[in-house]
Amino acid sequence: MPWTLGGLSLAIVSGLLLFSIDPEMYYVNPAFRFKMLFLLLAIAFYFTMVRKAAAANRPGAMNSVVACISLGLWALVPFGGIFIGFIGSTAYTYPILLAIHIVALILLGGMVVLTDLRGLGLGMRSYAMPELVNGLRVPKRIAFALAATSGAVLFSAHAEQYANNRWFWIKIALLALIAANYLIFRRAPQLPGRAKLAAGLSLLLWTAVVFAARGPATIKDVMHSAVDPSGDFLFHSIRTIADDQGVREIAPHTDTEWENVRQRLMVLLDAPSLLQGRRAARPRDRSKNPEVESQPEEIQKLLDADRSDFIRRAQRLQNAASVAMRAVDAKDKDALLLGLDGIDKACESCHLRYWYPKDKRAHEAAKQDGVIE
Repeated sequence: MPWTLGGLSLAIVSGLLLFSIDPEMYYVNPAFRFKMLFLLLAIAFYFTMVRKAAAANRPGAMNSVVACISLGLWALVPFGGIFIGFIGSTAYTYPILLAIHIVALILLGGMVVLTDLRGLGLGMRSYAMPELVNGLRVPKRIAFALAATSGAVLFSAHAEQYANNRWFWIKIALLALIAANYLIFRRAPQLPGRAKLAAGLSLLLWTAVVFAARGPATIKDVMHSAVDPSGDFLFHSIRTIADDQGVREIAPHTDTEWENVRQRLMVLLDAPSLLQGRRAARPRDRSKNPEVESQPEEIQKLLDADRSDFIRRAQRLQNAASVAMRAVDAKDKDALLLGLDGIDKACESCHLRYWYPKDKRAHEAAKQDGVIE
């Protein structure tokens, strides 16, 4: 129970922080609402029916039904999470396969954690180690086979990108070390402290696998978590609204409001250093509208062909943010509006080059607005 509550608390806190980055994007996304619905159902079902069935300790068909429902509810949570980024896409084969891969890894990881916690003497102490290992051997192998098969298919779909990604090979090397750890310690003769050493190494290596699979933040990650939210805040900080209530202006007035604008501009001033040297996106970050928007490999190809051009465009954003920052120092609303217009044009110029270069209407509009020559 302490591990369950600790893991659940960490998941909720980190999830709320992720949600706070761009709440509007998540809230209107049907896949996010699907995920949250089944997350709440899975948690409620676990703390009521599952724990009640476990406490009764009466093996039977009803317990099997309860367990299957619980597994089904939890499996649907990552399915919803994966599809958050694919809503609007017409190709669902890749996200379905990716979701199956993630669910299989979650099942495998859960059983690994149970075994390792028992090996370290930190949980599951009512079970003997051989009993736990033998009891989970078959489902572990099934989950591993499913994860490996789906992973191989995912690799084949974007082999070139994965093959050129050093973090992918770090992940493969770590998996090889996990296999070696299993063969050396789990099948070796009894040695003092063998179980604890094997369990500790296993947890450490699996944690490293998760980090390597995620890899360092990509340009898309930085844009989504820092640059885009800051830009949205700035564009909403000063504007004119005309509706049934008349025409009114929204602009910063108090010192606190001006300071909030300053903090968002600081993010844009750091854009060149934040974005430099990163990959465009992960292979799984597929375009929702491939007829107009570029795929990760297409964006990466443009970046690799002329990285200096990308840095120049990022510096154009930085220069526009500097103009807006001077307006904030002077608390000049009109100058801030001009600075934000420069930021908007710098963003659109970069997007037209890398994100949606095939959008002819966007290019024509950009020419009329002076965004591009």
